[in-house]
Amino acid sequence: MLDSAIYVLVLALIVLLVGAAVTVTQSRRWARSAARWKIVDVSEMDIAPPAVLRPVITALGEMGFRRLGEAGRADLAPLVGPAQVWYFVDREGTTCAGVFSARGEAMAVIYTWFDDRAVVITGYPYGELIEEPDYRYHTITTSVAEAYQYHREQLLDFERRYGPPHRLDNMAEVLRLEALYNQRFAERRQRPAVRREMTTLAFQFYLILVVLGMIAALRTLNLPPLWVLGGAILLALPAVVLYLQARRRMRQR
Repeated sequence: MLDSAIYVLVLALIVLLVGAAVTVTQSRRWARSAARWKIVDVSEMDIAPPAVLRPVITALGEMGFRRLGEAGRADLAPLVGPAQVWYFVDREGTTCAGVFSARGEAMAVIYTWFDDRAVVITGYPYGELIEEPDYRYHTITTSVAEAYQYHREQLLDFERRYGPPHRLDNMAEVLRLEALYNQRFAERRQRPAVRREMTTLAFQFYLILVVLGMIAALRTLNLPPLWVLGGAILLALPAVVLYLQARRRMRQR
């Protein structure tokens, strides 16, 4: 019976190693693909946004945002239509909001550029938590109005470092910066998700090693099974604590 358990656990270790390799490979492949995406301005088609987006668009309008236009990836047009993101700009003309549908929900990405050097992004209601000198991505889950207010509060230290924000009041400039983002920041946008996945895989890998060690001890050492089980628990407990702390830090970053 122990031999069968060892076989299963070793197989699980191999599966985890393959999973880690696949995660890294897919992330890199996605980033390389994003750098080549062709985003097409279809504003002249004046495509109405789907109903699911209208509450977010209405809220943006109440805060003074006005429509810039619509655009979408050319390769996705046959599947989801030419317009995939509806763009709006605030009164100052320096903060843009891209509104789109994902998983049947309305999402907004509010962003401000500082020349071509740095960008501040606030996602609603989903996104990431990224804090880098030239790239800040935070997420607000409550409302798009609170997301915009929070976003404006994040701009001050970037203005001190990079100067006044770039104007985003025309579609040509918005799409130019979209392409720049996909080239410079798309891979970094993926890092938190990859880090979460790799942390989980490493935690699972360690627990399997602990169980394998327990089985090896039962087979080779003349120790009471309860002692071996207690030792395994003592080895696993710190890993559980470290894993939970790491996940908490990732959510708070």
